[in-house]
Amino acid sequence: MALGTSVVLVSSIPTVVLLDVRFVSQDSKMKVCSRTPSSATPMASGYLSVAAVQTWVVVPSSSAMCGATAPMGERSTPSQPLVIEGNSNSGGTVNAVRWFGGSVVEPGSAIPNIYINGGGGYYVGSVDFYGLYMESTICPADTGTPLILIDHAGPTTIIGGQSGFSFSNSAYMVKMQNSANGLTIVGFENGHLQIVNNTVTGVNTIYSANGNVGYYNDSIQNHFGGLSLIGSIATYNNYTTYGSGIPAELNQVLTSGLTANYNSGSAYTLVTPAGINAGKCQWRISYSQAIILPATNSSTFPSLTLGWTDAAGVGRTKVLVATSATNTTAVESDGVVTVYTQGTTAITITSASYASSGAQAMEYVLAITIEQL
Repeated sequence: MALGTSVVLVSSIPTVVLLDVRFVSQDSKMKVCSRTPSSATPMASGYLSVAAVQTWVVVPSSSAMCGATAPMGERSTPSQPLVIEGNSNSGGTVNAVRWFGGSVVEPGSAIPNIYINGGGGYYVGSVDFYGLYMESTICPADTGTPLILIDHAGPTTIIGGQSGFSFSNSAYMVKMQNSANGLTIVGFENGHLQIVNNTVTGVNTIYSANGNVGYYNDSIQNHFGGLSLIGSIATYNNYTTYGSGIPAELNQVLTSGLTANYNSGSAYTLVTPAGINAGKCQWRISYSQAIILPATNSSTFPSLTLGWTDAAGVGRTKVLVATSATNTTAVESDGVVTVYTQGTTAITITSASYASSGAQAMEYVLAITIEQL
């Protein structure tokens, strides 16, 4: 392609297949739109299939890509490699875009590799990428530009593929804004820990180990075998659920061989309701405490007290485990209690009165789990 050349595909074409196309100038780009560039006349919706397309630039140094003076014959304002956009005119929706393989790399400073623009009203839908390779901007100062920007569009699916980052920055792989929804990512190898910046829901996805995505959806995230739900389960087995939908274990304490009051006798916070857990709520606390090794001479089995603030704002306590001077492994206490809280004050447990006499200290175990109902 010559410098300054763009390829514009309008959605009136029923099926378009491009194989191994390479864009080699800084101003080259591909644009999939719902109308011709020179006219506001909308084109009919259609189906686009793109295979093994490569958009890339050839520059001798990164300075030309970052807005500095470019070498002779090159330009310093690279365009967006791939733009998919719709408009509000009748029939102006771009649908069923399928991109197979290929690469979209190094778009330049402050420019995402791919921009999916729904025109303020979901005029772009059903955009799928299969085995796509992307590389971020090579400008060190550009620390916040995502590889893919989705604006008021969806659904978008990314299956397989890989992304590379020239340097570590704070940018996310995908940014969703202005009511964008329906993003699904499956089996994507990402070279960065920041995955999805969802400004619509306010929930961002960041991995602590690596950026590889097993499965991601707007509300279901299965990163490395675990399952994370953003929001509640509204229906289970065809029955409408209430409250949190299903009980959620929000904290668990599992200990062994304790020889002092748990948490040094200080109140331990099981949970402090916040975010989607805030507000009046019922909680279930399951507990078990038992001596596993008696003291040489004598001992005092410590008490365990639950503390919370109820829905009316009244501070309350309940003794879950009472102290005992019986120095044998027969000592064991367990149970389940429920409390109704006002939803902003911490729910705590406090261990007290442990004592032991003799060369062998008394040892006990404590297990406690709290669930939101």
